Amino acid sequence: MIKLIAMDLDGTLLNHEGKISKLTHHVLQMAHQANIQLVICSGRPYEAAEEVLHSLQFKEKKGIYIGMNGQMIHIFHQNKVIEMPSLQQHHIQEILNHADNALVSAVIYDKNRYIISAPRKNMWIAYGFSYLQKCSWIFRQNDNFQERILIPFNQIQLKSTGKICFCGLPSTLKKIEKKLNSDLYSCVYVSPIWMECQHKEISKGAALEFICEMHHISAEEVLAFGDGENDLSMLNYAGTGVAMKNAMKSVKQAADDICPSNQQDGVAKYLYHYFKIVTN
Repeated sequence: MIKLIAMDLDGTLLNHEGKISKLTHHVLQMAHQANIQLVICSGRPYEAAEEVLHSLQFKEKKGIYIGMNGQMIHIFHQNKVIEMPSLQQHHIQEILNHADNALVSAVIYDKNRYIISAPRKNMWIAYGFSYLQKCSWIFRQNDNFQERILIPFNQIQLKSTGKICFCGLPSTLKKIEKKLNSDLYSCVYVSPIWMECQHKEISKGAALEFICEMHHISAEEVLAFGDGENDLSMLNYAGTGVAMKNAMKSVKQAADDICPSNQQDGVAKYLYHYFKIVTN
């Protein structure tokens, strides 16, 4: 019997326009009424997911939000925010130093703003990336998450951050990943051109396990959905890990099952079929 449903946002629960369909709203309401714990596990900080969570009435339904790939956990019914290990100032500098000669743009989240950066000699990449992001629905949908700061790597001064995201060619990202100390950092791919670097102890799977232990739910009672490699730890932890049809190849290979794409209401259709079986 499923007691907890964990879902990624982008490429999973949301369609390509960043919306949640009426069918998905209806099916998640069915899950809530069946006393199933709903958890959203996203790479986004809370501020960038707030509008989606509000539309799902997550606070009223005692949902849980795992943000920044597991670095922040928001337990709404307890009015509690749990912060897992973050990248400290020296970690940030070390990671950026390994990318200082690369043709990449970096995105670093800092409270209600984000920093777009690049090596000083390649700042044209950051300006181009910023322009493209302004055209994206992800960065237009929340009024609390609009501030952008464009500065080169060597001018970034932050005490800590949850993650550093790199955008570049797959070959370039792989080179950066190989330079990083795997005992300190973990690198996961949301897409072939988007890599996220975090503290080694951070993952969606670790955060989900933490939540399950808190609620006395076993892994076998968890159903999880995702599409990117940052979802792999979550799908591997869950008793049933489901990849979207639009998921990365490695995610599909690791999943227990595959559902229709995010454009086809894959999560809703999979859950609707599950509830139909359970109630019959």
